[in-house]
Amino acid sequence: MVKSMASNAWLSICSIALNIEARLVQCLGTRPCLLCDGTIDPPAISFKPIYQSRFLCQDCIGGLRPVAPIAVTLNLTQESSSQINCISICPYEGMTRHAIRAFKYQDKQELAGDLARALEGGIASLLQSSKEHREVVLVAVPLHQTKLDERGFNQSELITKELSRRTGIKCDTKSLVRCKATSPQYGLTKTERASNVSHAFSANHRVKGKHTILVDDVLTSGATALACAEALLAAGAERVSVLTIARALLRSEQNGSSELPKQSSELGLELSLEISRELIS
Repeated sequence: MVKSMASNAWLSICSIALNIEARLVQCLGTRPCLLCDGTIDPPAISFKPIYQSRFLCQDCIGGLRPVAPIAVTLNLTQESSSQINCISICPYEGMTRHAIRAFKYQDKQELAGDLARALEGGIASLLQSSKEHREVVLVAVPLHQTKLDERGFNQSELITKELSRRTGIKCDTKSLVRCKATSPQYGLTKTERASNVSHAFSANHRVKGKHTILVDDVLTSGATALACAEALLAAGAERVSVLTIARALLRSEQNGSSELPKQSSELGLELSLEISRELIS
């Protein structure tokens, strides 16, 4: 109880400090939102913690708020009953899609913190659904060096580092590597996606015995996530979960195909409750 009160008090102090900072900046000139180019106006000063971004206006922040988290399970192989729990915070549409594309393709790396914040409730749910007390580590889906040189940064790694900073969970950027350059997954069927990333990743002993949470921006067919999970498990990871900002659908899924991975309503309910508590606090 005392710990909770102290935590809320600290959050209130931080909120007020950010509000004062925003007002001082406003005196020197307006600061445009990175997504809508509108003015970032600080909300009214309040002792209740209110999240404020240095780069997004309140409307755009509201557009990134989790509404209907999506939880799915992916089978490692056709023959295997082993499953990977995946949580995506939002559907890949609207403001979420706009923010991710601006982040990746318009070099708006400042958005990493705001995108990572949206994932915090997902972390809580994944850990809550896992009864084990083994060490947990965050691992980003890696880019091949060719793609990294082309883009200049790995969007998943930036989000993972920010998420680590916000949650205190260790981030490991050296345990998983993409050892094969692959073609873009966009436009490929589910089978083609799986073939494209087959044996594209390798992992080392750093993940041995750990619950590894794989972090990425978007989950579509799950092919990349499964290829990464297979590499991590082969390296000794005790458990692999997947956490992404958004869930996109293949065209076949949009048409109601049975290719859609099995939904886990229980896990989705846990996440919804956890996020609701987080937004209220």
